[in-house]
Order: sequence, then C-alpha cells, then structure tokens
Amino acid sequence: MSNCTIRRATLEDYESVLGIGEVYNGVDYLPCKYAEFLEDDNYLNFICIVDGEVIGFLCGALIDNREAFVLRAGRVKEAYQGQGYYRALRSHLYLTMSKIKSVKQEKVVVFNEISQKLRQPDSGFEHIAMQVRTFEIPEGSVEEISSDLQPLTQKDLRRLLSDPETRDFLFPEGILYVHQVPYKLIEGNFPSIFNKRTVLFGTPACRSQYKLVTAGHYFNVKLGFRYILDIHGSSSEELEEHIKAHLAFIRELNKGKTTVTIFTPQTFPVDVLDDILKRVGAVYLEPFHSEEHTFRRWVSE
Repeated sequence: MSNCTIRRATLEDYESVLGIGEVYNGVDYLPCKYAEFLEDDNYLNFICIVDGEVIGFLCGALIDNREAFVLRAGRVKEAYQGQGYYRALRSHLYLTMSKIKSVKQEKVVVFNEISQKLRQPDSGFEHIAMQVRTFEIPEGSVEEISSDLQPLTQKDLRRLLSDPETRDFLFPEGILYVHQVPYKLIEGNFPSIFNKRTVLFGTPACRSQYKLVTAGHYFNVKLGFRYILDIHGSSSEELEEHIKAHLAFIRELNKGKTTVTIFTPQTFPVDVLDDILKRVGAVYLEPFHSEEHTFRRWVSE
C-alpha cells in the first residue's frame, strides 16, 4: 500500500477510470455519467493510482444541503482487489467528508449480502428496506402506449410536501429515492432530483390527493438503454397509469430494447406490478432479482 496515491479525479482521467474494468454486469452508469459527476460541486471523485496506473475509483455525493453523503460508483481493478485499495479510497473519502463541517450523516444502498453485516447492532446504521424487480422491454413492444399523466414540476412537489398527511403517506421514512440516492424531503435537494435525466409523475391535479409518486431516471449502459423507476406510496390502483406514463416517456427517448429496474417499498404488492408489466410485453429478468437496502448513520454530532 506504500505505492498507492489517491487524488481527485479529472475529466482527463475518463479513459483510465473506464479501464478499471466492467462492473455491475453490463449496467454500469459511470461511463455515461462520469462527466456529470466531475462537473457537479456536490460530487467528490477520487482515483487510486499504483505505479502510474489508475486502479480504483470512488465518488461521494453530497446531498441534503450537504448534511449527508452517499458513496457512488466504487470500483477496483480485478488484479488489485482484496489488497486494501478500496478501503484506502473509502478512508480518504471519509477523511475528506469529515473536514466538511455541514456533514452529519452517511447514507448507503447495498445488496442483501452486505446488508446482513450492517444490520448488526454494533454497526451504527439504521436500516430501511427496498424491493427490486427488473424487466426487459423488448424493441417495439409498447409503441402504442400513452398516458394522460403529466410530469411533476418543482412547484407540484413543493405543494405535495407541504401537506403532512400526503407527505407521510408517500414518504413514511422521509426519503425520496432517485436512482438509489435517498434524498431528504427538502427543497435543497430539488436541483438534484429534477435533473436532466429524471422525470417524476404523480396523481393528476383533478384528483384531491396524491396516492402515488414515481421517479424515473435513465442512462445508456453497455447492455443498452437503462431506466430506474422508484415507486413511492402503496396505492396499486394508480400504478398502471404511472407505468404507462413511464413507458411512453421511455419510447420518446429510446425505440430499442430497454432494461427497467423498479424499486418499491417493502410492503408494495409486487404481484400487481408484475401483472401490469407482463400485459405490456415486458419480460421479468430473474438473474437481476435481488433486494437492495438503504442504511443511514450519524457521522458527527
């Protein structure tokens, strides 16, 4: 480890970072979003260099008015794994975050295997669970789908969050997820929530109360077009219209094959979700099925 150097990543490091290797089974978002991470002041991006070779990358995204951070896109070259380099990257990022006085909390999203460790009483983490379903939308399968739902604006979300009953029903943990990032329900997160890759749908204005809010986030990956759909609320009656709205939105962006991963609350009836997707020709991808879990912990008082 004495030959390890860690520094901030730059745009010029793009090819070297991608050269670290394939991760996430062909659905890695970093190649598409690397420049966005580097251009955002709330993203702290670090590379690990050994003997002049970039062998690791890790990003820390500051959210919640810079009061919390989330680890993103971590990776180490296969030949260097298990030798402490990722731990060194993470320690360097934690040290950097500790120097930002506003940071009080860390949030993480992990697969089930790692979640077992973080659930231990001495881990210091609080657990929040999610369910995950992944489907493939074949080319041309949903060309005729349309929806009357209109995307939510920042004004719409502000009004929604101002009603305690609606807010607590939709977001009982006080979190709005967009692409696995757990955002606190504050306006300081609106610029990140309403970015160029994200669309939110809610109950039409003619109805008295929002029963379901869904957030879609998209990017291109090695396997094609990738769409992440986060569901907030437990009203399955509204779901079909939301799914149609997102599918229509997807087809405006991409006519080819699409992989859609859907995150739902733990209590959400996934059989209803499966039935809706099957009716529009989507194919459930069993190998992708997993649980992802969100944890948070205080890192300073």
